[in-house]
Amino acid sequence: MLLHRVTGLSGITLGLLTTLTVPLYFVHEGAAPAWNVLTRNLISLVMCALLIVFLSGLRQVIAPADARYDWLAGVVHGAGLIYIAVTLVASALEVGGVLAAPGGAVDPTVEGPLAAGNVLLHGSVTRLVTAVLLLAAGSAILRSGIVLVRRGQESHVQAL
Repeated sequence: MLLHRVTGLSGITLGLLTTLTVPLYFVHEGAAPAWNVLTRNLISLVMCALLIVFLSGLRQVIAPADARYDWLAGVVHGAGLIYIAVTLVASALEVGGVLAAPGGAVDPTVEGPLAAGNVLLHGSVTRLVTAVLLLAAGSAILRSGIVLVRRGQESHVQAL
């Protein structure tokens, strides 16, 4: 039960922090002030730590439910860790762009020498890894029956 509780709490906290972070990307017209970029990326670091806990717990919930789907649990876990690595690199590029700019007046997602790489990291790379994660998680949920079938279906829809 502790595993389920910790996994669930980390997932819920992750959802709440995501809800808190998303508006920070859209509250300023033009370049966000340095404090904004630093704050959203600090929260992102905490979210990455919570995601490690959530993904590890989810793997431990899926695998014993039906040993035939242990490989799907591995795909979920592996794709999740890749997502975390990509997120950490993207965060480092964002913060680096702000710290390198005089007065921090640069939008690191679209300006500066690292912006092109950041677009790929926040865009197609993240979307590909997220799709793999969601498809594997949805399939594992549908096949192992660990939670409501609807959750597995929702995961498949979100992946597309």
